[in-house]
Amino acid sequence: QNPLQQGGGRKGLPKSFLNRFTQVWMEELDAADMRAIAGSLFAALGAPLLEQLVGFVRALQAALARREFGAAGGPWDFNLRDVFRWCELMLAEQAPPHWRPGAFLDALFLQRFRSESDRKAALRLYRESMGGCDAAQLPPLQPHFAVSSRWVQVGCAWLPRAAAQLPPPPPLQLLHGMLRPLQALILGVRMGWMCVVSGEGGAGKSSSLRLLAQLSGARLEETVLSTATDTTELLGCFEQTELSRLQLETLQEADELGRSLISQLAVVGVSEVSRKCLGHPTGRGRSRRGQHGVGRRAA
Repeated sequence: QNPLQQGGGRKGLPKSFLNRFTQVWMEELDAADMRAIAGSLFAALGAPLLEQLVGFVRALQAALARREFGAAGGPWDFNLRDVFRWCELMLAEQAPPHWRPGAFLDALFLQRFRSESDRKAALRLYRESMGGCDAAQLPPLQPHFAVSSRWVQVGCAWLPRAAAQLPPPPPLQLLHGMLRPLQALILGVRMGWMCVVSGEGGAGKSSSLRLLAQLSGARLEETVLSTATDTTELLGCFEQTELSRLQLETLQEADELGRSLISQLAVVGVSEVSRKCLGHPTGRGRSRRGQHGVGRRAA
């Protein structure tokens, strides 16, 4: 178990349970340890870049520990996991030797802070830690967006759009204030990371998730949690197999497949008809002239 002071709100194990184990205390990883671990896992990024990434994460954690900023939303814990996520994103979305860690700064770090002043302080610390190598390559904080029939892109994050026809959702609007959170959400979905969306009531948390599901054509499952929610409702449990449930799932999959095929055939059919209409007017004109000519000769 990690120390209780790391990661706010962590509950400690009961003493009756801890007495069954031998407690081993370990020192926190220093900069050399973090560089060695990251270098063994992400050697393709190079030692100089890894040293700068580790240096920024450690400087950010030290500044938060001194309470220079980040009072809202604390306590904070930036550690080796954040370095791992940073490296995984660069390897997945970028190509050597043009590494640009600043492209994911907003999604991995800035969006976790609650106030704009804290985000500006973290951005200023990033420029100080990284020097001139990457500070000039920071993308605009207000990302661009593009939606096509196959892709949806917000900033440096993108998702493929599914072709399945889903039930018509309630209308939602894509606001400029939702672009930065949407970029972070799309990166989390692409990398398979769990995302926690926090904010005040009416800030647009549920709307952002529903909008992302609509843009990507994915089905969104919503579960209401409360203090009375049991873990089996989330993790599941062993229960008797019901054939009716399997039949219902099969029918739903067949219905989605049928809707998708119908929509694709409709698109192909419209394009085929339009192509024939554009390619045959001269032929029809010749046939009519030919018919008139035969009539005159017969007369």
